[in-house]
Amino acid sequence: MSSQVTPIYGAGALAYLDTMFAGLVPVKVLAVDEPADGHMVAGSLTVKVTAARRGYRRGEIIADQKAHQVVPRSHRYVRSGIYRINTNYRWATCASPGDNHSGDLVVVHHGREEPTVLCGYHAQPALLPDVLKEVSCP
Repeated sequence: MSSQVTPIYGAGALAYLDTMFAGLVPVKVLAVDEPADGHMVAGSLTVKVTAARRGYRRGEIIADQKAHQVVPRSHRYVRSGIYRINTNYRWATCASPGDNHSGDLVVVHHGREEPTVLCGYHAQPALLPDVLKEVSCP
């Protein structure tokens, strides 16, 4: 069994809010209040809606969203014409609070519409090459 690297995301990451009636609503993560993995019904995130959808206004701030409801944009993919979500991700808090994440965040531009923002790899640089290989291959 091979070990799979779990990408870590934090505040500033672009994501989708997985809703029941409006589908995947584009959002930006403002804060990770309680860290959690993507497959867990746990954690707490605060997000800002970046595009209007049915029932959601652009600029609206939504607090207390669970980790499994906020999906990093690079984790949505299409297979057999159907959108699917890879839940192998983790939301984590950064060592630098606020908007000063220069030492914490790694932004990966991998040919998609939005870059992937990885958080927390400043403390574990040995894992970074494996993570970059994992997220850069669509």
